[in-house]
Amino acid sequence: MVATEVRKLAERSQTAAKEISALATDSVGVAERSGKLLDELVPSIKEDGGPGQEVSSASREQSSGVSQINKAMSQVDLVTQPQRRFRGRALEHSGRTPLLRLKLSCNSWTSQDQRR
Repeated sequence: MVATEVRKLAERSQTAAKEISALATDSVGVAERSGKLLDELVPSIKEDGGPGQEVSSASREQSSGVSQINKAMSQVDLVTQPQRRFRGRALEHSGRTPLLRLKLSCNSWTSQDQRR
């Protein structure tokens, strides 16, 4: 009876060992296929990353260019502010000059009329 039980146990162990061996073989096959898929995916991931990196680089260059333009415009503004003030004053004074001349000429006529 003990011998029969040992034989049954040995048979079940052999069956389990065959199943384990088949599962291990299948697992090795799955791992190999996964490795191949990863080998195929990595280059395409790198390729897909290329345009994104190009866009990022272009964006940084554009931001730098805008910053340079802003600095240049600030410098132009600093240079032109005194010129604008001077021009504004000159226009203001030139606008008064004809009126002043007219007033002076009217006053001189009035003065001449009063003398007569």
